Amino acid sequence: MCDCGRWRKVRKSLNSIYDIVADHDEKLDDLNYKLSTLITLVRTSLRMELEMATDLTALTDAVAEDTSVDQSAIQLLTNLSAMLEDAKTDPDAIASIASSLRDNAAALAAAVVANTPASPPAPAE
Repeated sequence: MCDCGRWRKVRKSLNSIYDIVADHDEKLDDLNYKLSTLITLVRTSLRMELEMATDLTALTDAVAEDTSVDQSAIQLLTNLSAMLEDAKTDPDAIASIASSLRDNAAALAAAVVANTPASPPAPAE
């Protein structure tokens, strides 16, 4: 004796449960995709933030170095002015200062050349 009506109800209930589970699976897949995308964006953001912090540190160091060089140049000019003022009536002292300036200028020029990277070759046309 087959109770077909009862089996139809059971089958309908099982199909409804299957549809609910399938719907939840789709929603979970969608949430997993969105979560993966969000994790990727956060990782990218953190990497970019770290790169910016590194760049900012390098820039801060370069500014500090430039400030130190500027202060050295200011001190050099101040000292040179005082030396010239003190030697304005002594031709031998002025000649000595001029010789010292030539030597310093040559040393500075050599240091600039030695620490300037070579220009990259021009691109071939």
